Amino acid sequence: MISGVRAVFPDIVSQLPAGLNGEIVYDSTAFVNSSITEVESTLIEALLIVTVVVFLFPGLAPARC
Repeated sequence: MISGVRAVFPDIVSQLPAGLNGEIVYDSTAFVNSSITEVESTLIEALLIVTVVVFLFPGLAPARC
């Protein structure tokens, strides 16, 4: 997303009134990408653990009809 902002930012700055400057002060792209990667890996680990537990201990969950 930031790449799109950076692409159009010069056009936006050129349309600003005289004496008004624009700049990108904070870019949270690295943090957001890192967070998404961490969530994905955590979900995969949880899925693997649940799958292993279900197959190793099938008698733990009572059968429901």
